[in-house]
Amino acid sequence: MALSDFQIKAAKPSYKQYKLTDAEGMHLLVHPNDSKYWRLSYRFDKKQKTLALGVYRFSDTRSNIPALYSRRSRGWMVEMVDVVF
Repeated sequence: MALSDFQIKAAKPSYKQYKLTDAEGMHLLVHPNDSKYWRLSYRFDKKQKTLALGVYRFSDTRSNIPALYSRRSRGWMVEMVDVVF
């Protein structure tokens, strides 16, 4: 289930960082200082890895940039190339 813009804006900071899960390994990491970062979790060569996709900004409507990076990264993983920018 994809995160809605309302759910993201309603996420309040906590004393510890936490994740809001999106689809296909993507999640939004909410920090105690109220900053929000897109991350993509994936496995490569039997190891769990995380790719930073960008910062969520309140002024933007839900940007497709993290989803674009997610699709591009998944394509590279199919080709057995590790995702490093």
